[in-house]
Amino acid sequence: MLALLGGTFDPPHMGHLVAGQAALDLPGVERVLFMPAGQPWRKAGSGVTGAEQRLAMVELAIAGNAGFGVDDREVRRTGGTYTVETLEELATEGIERPYLVLGGDALADMRHWHRHEELPTLARIVVAPR
Repeated sequence: MLALLGGTFDPPHMGHLVAGQAALDLPGVERVLFMPAGQPWRKAGSGVTGAEQRLAMVELAIAGNAGFGVDDREVRRTGGTYTVETLEELATEGIERPYLVLGGDALADMRHWHRHEELPTLARIVVAPR
C-alpha cells in the first residue's frame, strides 16, 4: 500500500521527512510518495518557487531513504493541481484508497479544496501533527 504526502514543498523540510517516516509505520504501507504540487491553486500569486526546482529539492531531501519515492505527475500537469484529480488518476492505475498524509493546517483548510467531499472515498486520510 502507498501513502501520499503532497504539498508545495517550498522548501521541503524536516517536518515533511518526519511525516513521511511516520507514514511508513502505518499498517501495510510499503512506500511513501512525495507529490509536489505543480501549480498550487491555494498559493496562486504568492511567489512560489518553480515546480521543477521544488521537485529537485524533494528528490534531494528524500535521497537515501528506500521507503520514499517521488511522483512528478502534478508537476507535469498543466493548470491547477487538485488532490481529488490525482487520487482519481491513481485509482485508474489500480492504486485505490492510499493513505493521504496531511498536516493539521491542510486538514483545517480542506473544506475549501476542490471537490473535498469526495476525498474520504478516494483515500484514507491521516493527519500528521505540525
